[in-house]
Amino acid sequence: MGEKQRVYAEAVKRFESAKKAMIEVEHAFLRRKGRPEASLDEIDDDAAFDSLMIELYENPEVVDLAEDVQEKRRDMRAAEIALIDYALSMVPEDVRETLHEGVRTQIMIRQKVIDSIMNHANV
Repeated sequence: MGEKQRVYAEAVKRFESAKKAMIEVEHAFLRRKGRPEASLDEIDDDAAFDSLMIELYENPEVVDLAEDVQEKRRDMRAAEIALIDYALSMVPEDVRETLHEGVRTQIMIRQKVIDSIMNHANV
């Protein structure tokens, strides 16, 4: 695995780990509140959602965890951009211009480029 691939893979792992920790905290909070939902996103009642969000985020540890998730997401996105730029540097210029626009605007194209470069060892 090349350097850009390794950096991206590590950034994804760190983000997924932080995200999982946040989901677990949110789920435990909802269980303590006697809510059947696994996530705040599953709550349809806006007033209940707002009230629970406020209460959850009154905990400084939750705020820190949420900030960590966002930091890891930014790091992952930066690694993703570097990986895509690296992948696009290997294709002819006319194809590069077309793909560059596609990866900026279409998630499916972006994911195909990422999958393609991640599936090639030592590039």
